[in-house]
Amino acid sequence: MESRLPKFVDASGTRSPAGYAVRVEFYDSPKPVRVIVTDPQHHTVFDQRGTFRWHPRDSYQGHGQIVYPSHFVVSFPSGEDIFEQRAAEPVLYLSDDAGLWSTLK
Repeated sequence: MESRLPKFVDASGTRSPAGYAVRVEFYDSPKPVRVIVTDPQHHTVFDQRGTFRWHPRDSYQGHGQIVYPSHFVVSFPSGEDIFEQRAAEPVLYLSDDAGLWSTLK
């Protein structure tokens, strides 16, 4: 969260991400992703399970080797956002890549 909070937490993009933390957990279930967002005072402001899909749809689908950067869309009733994994490490970034967002629908 270098420049903004996830869109499903702050759709207007008006809150500063300074001091916020996000934890993303993956499961094998009908709602395979859980996102937990805490504010600068360490209060939980978002804790929901939702769905995710690889993006673009024809990219890595759980088969073969992941190519980096890889992208996936996380969806909740309050909205969705694109996460990017830039390397084989447990760090994710929010993507503002206009090309990815234009092909989202």
